[in-house]
Amino acid sequence: MYTEPERTSICAILSLVLALLGCCTLVTAPLGLLLGIFGVIGIAKSKGRVGGMGFAIAGIIISLLVSVLALAALFGVYKGVEVMDREVSQPVAQVLLDIQSDNFDGARGGLAKPASDSSDSDMVAFREQYKSTLGELISTPDSVWAYFGGWMSLGQHLQHYQGRNDMIPIPMQFDQGMGLVVLIFNPNQQNQGAPVPQELHVVDAAGNVYTLPWTGSATTVGGAGADAVDDAVDDAVEEVGDAIDDAADAVEDVVEEDEGP
Repeated sequence: MYTEPERTSICAILSLVLALLGCCTLVTAPLGLLLGIFGVIGIAKSKGRVGGMGFAIAGIIISLLVSVLALAALFGVYKGVEVMDREVSQPVAQVLLDIQSDNFDGARGGLAKPASDSSDSDMVAFREQYKSTLGELISTPDSVWAYFGGWMSLGQHLQHYQGRNDMIPIPMQFDQGMGLVVLIFNPNQQNQGAPVPQELHVVDAAGNVYTLPWTGSATTVGGAGADAVDDAVDDAVEEVGDAIDDAADAVEDVVEEDEGP
């Protein structure tokens, strides 16, 4: 009597593969979990014709662990941004709103020296300059995803601040789009409560920076950093091309040696 050879469940194999990929990407783990369950059900109903139960169970276990860790990480990020919004973003936004409403003494109450020493006229000049490209401040981002969207859209301008441990970049919504408000604080006082701005930098999409204390004019960031990134990409592409050429030459030499004279 002919017996059909046992075959391994495709769902079980894919479950384990996606579970292992999930250890690096996180996003494939839920699909690995689902396929693992399908695999176990299919193997159980096959009456011995389909194997791979070990793959399916391993895929389920690994996917569950990765999914739990991913959820814990997402929850931690969510709570972290929530605390940042409450303790940092909202007070900084209130400073800008006070300046926009001519409540300069209220704005100084949310600042540290030297920003708190700014005169009324300096605050007006600072306000009018950032309003010229961004308009008035509307609000801080209303969700974690809005925060990350703001950081991603304006992240190229953060190269100017790279390596500093005394700044917090905050995306904020203005009349004319998203802008970046960079809080500069004294890192030696950061354990004494929420950081208080010694300087405020408002950065627009073009990379213009408006600073309080007011410096008399805007500066520009991002151009040099963007050129550096482009140069690095060009260099990397060139290096890859050279490596491919070298590999092709080596293969050609081996082929010639094998063919002999």
